[in-house]
Amino acid sequence: MAQQRGDQAEAERLYLTVLAAVPEEPNANHLLAVLRLNQGRSREALTLIGKALSARPEAADLHAHYGLILHSLGRDQEALASMDRARCSSIRGRAI
Repeated sequence: MAQQRGDQAEAERLYLTVLAAVPEEPNANHLLAVLRLNQGRSREALTLIGKALSARPEAADLHAHYGLILHSLGRDQEALASMDRARCSSIRGRAI
């Protein structure tokens, strides 16, 4: 995967290509949100992770990343609540 090997430009291109075809695709929204967070573009990341969560509301990894994004925006109480949802989802069998 391009993002894992550090090729952020290629990863971004791939995610945007997928989202142009299927705008609500949860994995592409999630991974582009993580990329945007790493780029310091937290507001964009928040929108993207929100789309991913709409499709997969019980996914622990999405709640964990949502919490990190909220924290980056200074929304710490919401971030803690999201991390708690991630923990609860993980306990129900959806590991982070």
